[in-house]
Amino acid sequence: MGARLAWLVLLLGALVGAAWWLLGTPGRLEEVAARAGLGPPASVVYRWRGPDGTVHVSDRPPPPGVPYERLEYRHDVNVLPPPASD
Repeated sequence: MGARLAWLVLLLGALVGAAWWLLGTPGRLEEVAARAGLGPPASVVYRWRGPDGTVHVSDRPPPPGVPYERLEYRHDVNVLPPPASD
């Protein structure tokens, strides 16, 4: 019984230490998740031109039958690439 209690205390200590390490610094949990590939790799937006030539950008695709471009922006880059010239 004593060995089981020692293992339980050791496991509990490891879990508390890991939680403190992950949650102790703001942003650390997101950083660890991104490095492990658990976070979203990119935001997806859709770009298309309306009937009057207006450019639309949305997180949802346009109505069926409207040609559009699907763009992905990585979360680890803080500068968006320049738009392609038409």
